[in-house]
This record gives sequence, C-alpha cells and structure tokens, in this order.
Amino acid sequence: MREKITPRDLAQLIQEEFDNCSKLFGCELVGTPSKLPEPYPDGGNWDRSIAIRLKRRDDIDWDPQKCGEMAAEAVERIGKNYNLL
Repeated sequence: MREKITPRDLAQLIQEEFDNCSKLFGCELVGTPSKLPEPYPDGGNWDRSIAIRLKRRDDIDWDPQKCGEMAAEAVERIGKNYNLL
C-alpha cells in the first residue's frame, strides 16, 4: 500500500532523491506533481510525467538526455511507494 502525502511533500521527496544521486546532480523538479483524474493501472494516482530542468554548472559534466532518463527511473521508484492525498 502506498503512503499518502501532499503534492508539496512529494515534490520535496523527488527533489531529495535527485539531490542524493550523484548522477542526477543538477536536475531540478519544476512545480509539483498533480493528481490524475483516474489512477494508473498499478494504482498510482499522480502524474509521473513531470518537468525537470538542469541547473547547468561548468564544473560538472552532464548529459541532458541521461539526466532525463535517470530522473524518470527515480520518479517511477517513488511512484511505487507514494500516492497523493
């Protein structure tokens, strides 16, 4: 069973996941996840298609496509454990 949390708490959790993963360093969630009108077949009730942006820094080597792919994997992992209130 998924834990139910607020959109703000979910956004914070996603951002913490990004911040704690060295390969996602520089990825930033834009906005907060929104609740779906109908849940996914797996029971998830928030839209996992979220917007991210890169905080480009000259001292790190980053690949925007790779960042997006890894961010999507992180969001999927979180989606298995959390739903919106």
